[in-house]
Amino acid sequence: MPIAQVPDPVSNMLLQAVAYHREGKLHEAELIYRTILQSHPAHPDANHNLGVIAVQTGQAEAALPHFKVALETNPDVVQFWESYIDALIQLGRKEEAKAVITQAKSHGLNGQTADRLVLQMAQRISPPEREQLLGSFGNRDFESAARLAKRLTSEHPEDPLGWKVWGASLMLMGQAADAVMPMQKNLELMPDDAEAHFNYGTAMRHMKRLKEAESSFRKAVELKPDYAESLNNLGNLLRETGRLEQAESSLRQAIEAKPDYAEAHGNLGSLLKELGEAAEAEEEFRKALELKPQYVAAHNELGNLLMEQGRLGEAESCFRHAIAISAFSSAAHRNLGNTLKEQGRMAEAEASMRQAIALAPEYAEAHNDLGNVLRDQGKVEEAIASYRQGLSIRPGFAECHYNISQLKTYVNDDPDVAVLRQLHENESREENRKYICFALAKACEDLGNYNEAFKYYSEGKLQRKKELGYSIENDRALFVRIRAAFEALPEMTPVPLKETNPVLIVGMMRSGTSLVEQILASHSAVHGAGELDNLGLLAVKYFLNAEPTGFDLSIACKAIVAEYFDMLQSVAGGKTCVVDKMPLNFRWLGFVLLANPELRVVHTLRDPM
Repeated sequence: MPIAQVPDPVSNMLLQAVAYHREGKLHEAELIYRTILQSHPAHPDANHNLGVIAVQTGQAEAALPHFKVALETNPDVVQFWESYIDALIQLGRKEEAKAVITQAKSHGLNGQTADRLVLQMAQRISPPEREQLLGSFGNRDFESAARLAKRLTSEHPEDPLGWKVWGASLMLMGQAADAVMPMQKNLELMPDDAEAHFNYGTAMRHMKRLKEAESSFRKAVELKPDYAESLNNLGNLLRETGRLEQAESSLRQAIEAKPDYAEAHGNLGSLLKELGEAAEAEEEFRKALELKPQYVAAHNELGNLLMEQGRLGEAESCFRHAIAISAFSSAAHRNLGNTLKEQGRMAEAEASMRQAIALAPEYAEAHNDLGNVLRDQGKVEEAIASYRQGLSIRPGFAECHYNISQLKTYVNDDPDVAVLRQLHENESREENRKYICFALAKACEDLGNYNEAFKYYSEGKLQRKKELGYSIENDRALFVRIRAAFEALPEMTPVPLKETNPVLIVGMMRSGTSLVEQILASHSAVHGAGELDNLGLLAVKYFLNAEPTGFDLSIACKAIVAEYFDMLQSVAGGKTCVVDKMPLNFRWLGFVLLANPELRVVHTLRDPM
């Protein structure tokens, strides 16, 4: 990177750019070179060095005009000729390169350097072979591309293209471990190629070598700050390793660099869903689908978000869209099954779960969910068999162990107890330990070991409490806020009931809500919907998340109850009465009864003694 004598302040700018360039800060260097060219378009060093950056980042064609300007301005700098010839060789323009070598000799290019360039030319892949290689790769014939690339690397080991295509093809065929060697060779030849670092990072992530993957993605972004794909993958990796704020920043940068990047919008939606930002997550999923309507993963994720909010009809629609796009999506069939289960459509739910398993027999979560559907239909032995099938695939699947524990009675020398004790000793993930603790507590209770059972129940409850983040102060503040909202009761026209009449069962935990629901649901016209989160979610949406200034209680009550009645109608399965036995709905009875005083409520009480 030679430096010509130029007047200040350009010389200072050039010195700074060259320093950045030598440190590998190509983006910063490029910005300064381009700034110089705005005022000095023919500046030879700025043009030459900008061309060098283009070659370093795999854009040899874009480098040629800059090298030509540098040579026209100062043809006696040998380095300019070498860079120009090297770019022509990389592009496979051998005849042109030969002519330029001859021309360069009259400007000081020595014979030894000329011979090296001629030898380098001989080692480059020919244009027809390049076209064939890139054609196979572009047509997604990765097997042919890998086979041809492997041969070309043996014939032209100094050409990075063969190594890059070979590694990328193997990666896309699912052979990440085999892709590592050609990718490393590509990086040796092109250490400043952002795409090469991105490819290597992708292989490392597939191999669970997350530190190396992160380093590669960061290097790719350092070389190319607007590299949206690398920012997206870095964001996903950061989320996977629990660094959620950094992940959000990286994904938002990916979208800023490439606003129409559907996958980045979808991934940001998934992250926001995990952070509890449901409204913004929904916006991102819908934006992803607007950009890419056939995006199966986004349909699935949006459906899961809607299902969590109790918007079961909308969720079902999302999953059916996903299946219409890809009938082989086992995740979509499983998610549809869970949505149908929540609506009480058990036969359909079972069929969907079985379809998910038929498509992916090793899908442990689907076996667990099928067990839940069978359990809720009273098919206990079939449910246990399904849970055990899940455990045969993943022996440490804690939720499966817990579900089995709720359906069986443990006996002395039961092998399941020994397995649970081993898992309790080895399992470190808190979200799994609670299931193991509750399963062990049930086993100890069945065996009459009540002190040990109490110990495991206590540990599991502590894990669950930590997971919930419960605070009695938050509850006290909630009740104060509810009382304040109802200080002055507005006149309201009742929100009419649908064809299905709701019954709410409320009370404290273990007060008999399940027994009352079972008694009611034994009637053929009554559907027991279980503990639904919907009323609480609607209260959060229209009351807790509402702006305090200008809050209108009557508007909030009407919105909550209208949507709640719509949801209950959708899950009733055509029956004339539906029971929601969420005990904590007592918190929201004021909103419901103000909007419809005729609503039936059962309050269960239990003598503490």
